Amino acid sequence: MSLRQLAQSVVFVLVFFVVGCGGMTVNDDGGTAGGNAAGGNAAGGNVAGGNVAGGNVAGGSVAGGNVAGGNVAGGNVAGGNVAGGNAAGGDAAGGNAAGGSAAGGGNVGGGNSAGGSVGGGNSAGGSVGGGNSAGGSVGGGNSAGGSVGGGNSAGGSVGGGSSAGGNVGGGNSAGGSSGGGTAGGSSCIPGVEACDGIDNNCNGLIDEGATVLCSADPDGDLYVTSTATVPLCPDSLRMAYGACPTGYTSVSVSLGVDCAPNDATAYRQLAARNDADSDTRCIGATFQACVGVGLGAGQRDPATCTATDDCNDTNPQRFQLLSTRADSDSDSFCAGTTTNECSGATVNAGRRLASACMSTDDCNDTDPQLFQLLSTRGDVDGDSFCSGAATNECSSGAVGVGRRLANTCLGDDCNDANASLFTLSTFIIDGDGDLRCSSAAPVSRCAGNSAPPGFAFPFNCITQNDCNDLDPARYQLLSLRPDGDNDGYCFGPVTSQCSGASPPSGFRMPSTCNSLDDCRDTNPLAGAQCVIQSGYQTTVATKGCFLVPATETFTVTPVQVCPLGFTLGTLSTVRNSGSGFCTVVNQTSLTITCNGIDGASCSIVGVCNAL
Repeated sequence: MSLRQLAQSVVFVLVFFVVGCGGMTVNDDGGTAGGNAAGGNAAGGNVAGGNVAGGNVAGGSVAGGNVAGGNVAGGNVAGGNVAGGNAAGGDAAGGNAAGGSAAGGGNVGGGNSAGGSVGGGNSAGGSVGGGNSAGGSVGGGNSAGGSVGGGNSAGGSVGGGSSAGGNVGGGNSAGGSSGGGTAGGSSCIPGVEACDGIDNNCNGLIDEGATVLCSADPDGDLYVTSTATVPLCPDSLRMAYGACPTGYTSVSVSLGVDCAPNDATAYRQLAARNDADSDTRCIGATFQACVGVGLGAGQRDPATCTATDDCNDTNPQRFQLLSTRADSDSDSFCAGTTTNECSGATVNAGRRLASACMSTDDCNDTDPQLFQLLSTRGDVDGDSFCSGAATNECSSGAVGVGRRLANTCLGDDCNDANASLFTLSTFIIDGDGDLRCSSAAPVSRCAGNSAPPGFAFPFNCITQNDCNDLDPARYQLLSLRPDGDNDGYCFGPVTSQCSGASPPSGFRMPSTCNSLDDCRDTNPLAGAQCVIQSGYQTTVATKGCFLVPATETFTVTPVQVCPLGFTLGTLSTVRNSGSGFCTVVNQTSLTITCNGIDGASCSIVGVCNAL
């Protein structure tokens, strides 16, 4: 028999019982045996549809609704309300009997089964707390198999739900079965334990063996907040989390304890130092940063930090303290006191390492040409002889133009407009400046370290009898012979010449002339001999005269040529062997003609004539 047929039979019996017995009160341990009579409530327990012989009839309500539209006063049909569901098609007779539920009734739990809503309302009281049957929940409470209103009638609830029909009209009979007692004891049908908060296998334990141990993981990054666990129902769609539900992860698959439980991007701790400007120079002590894949912006692994801490972690161009002084004009002379400043690889603009400053402070740090106070005198012509009084001035290392360090002046200047004239001196006339002075009287002149042109200091004169005071190369008379080509071969008689330390060009001391006169005094390569016989010679050419042409021309190579200053003159042949005939063609070619069957070996020679 189906559940629906069973429910219909029960309702039929209940109706019969109520009509036949005229509303007789029937008592049991949990609820009344009564139901809804036409239009009113019986004065006792639940009518059929309540707890029948120790259990609820599965489905409770007959498809179609309540009997005669009303509730038996005060009693529930045990298990009869299906989570707010209506029987297919609607309510019978419009809902509750006269005026709704009697005192003590409960709420139907609010869900709809196929069709519509239970037509009635809430009676003054509580809700039917029953379990879920197929199709909806009674009062939002238990799943299939639970108790209605906290108490089962004798034997427990069957299925806890409604058949595919409707709800019993929602009223309680007086003193009915809510409230915790079971009529005739409870019963449990053992099944497979499931993770649903119910003792499915009737062993007194809830969900045993059906849970997994999980640790809290609010951000779902597989890092748990602690190793403490709680048993929870598994989620087959979250196997990567050890089947733990959302917000949890199994310790068996956890990657560690989370340092930021509510941030999925941060979960582990790494040693770090601050490096906000990413220049590898770090600041502050090493700390443990809570991070994800890697350290965050402005942080660095301490092992990658440079040895020196950063003095400015907001500017990568500033990272080290340097001891500097001001040098605005970059002249290496510094001004002001030494200060430590945060710099880059080199000092900042307008500063210089204190150790690199010159020993003297700068007297003008805006002009690189002026940096030290110097005591100077005028030296307009730069001859080291000064004019005017000494004054202190801010100067460069080489004092100002037209000035000289007072302690380097050699004396007062007699002409500060001419560097070569600075002191009055006595001189001897020396027109050509060869220090072979004339015999004229001395004169006084404003001069410098050297005598003015045409004069010589008396102590510098080598002689005072210059034979030519206009030519520094000639100052003494010498007896000489001509040697025009300066080859050591002289030509002509001895003559007297005004000369210098050595004879002028084209003349020679007689003692240095070659014993033979020059054959050509215009050619330094020709001495006493102007013709060189056989000065030109070639290699030897040889001709055989057996079964060959009678005459042949040969090319020969020069092995000796005329020296420089000589030119090739007449050419001739030299026969070295054989009786053949040799003839010159040109200076590198000759012909040899056989004499019978006898050939010859020949070469070319030539005369060299001086140019």
